[in-house]
Amino acid sequence: MTALEANPVFPCRDLKTRQPTPLQFSLEKNFIGSAVIQEKVDAGIIEVYIDGMPHSPASALHAAHDC
Repeated sequence: MTALEANPVFPCRDLKTRQPTPLQFSLEKNFIGSAVIQEKVDAGIIEVYIDGMPHSPASALHAAHDC
């Protein structure tokens, strides 16, 4: 998580509008603790999606651990 936060390349910018664009990546079946993920969700750094659909942080983290 720190590697993404500390990297000046992220967020990428749209070439035309220069607005930040979202970065989508998978965190399933990894070694990042759920407390760390929850901290980043609460801070608004990441948003949880399951099967391409946004979910509330609490229900999403619970569902993610069932995978």
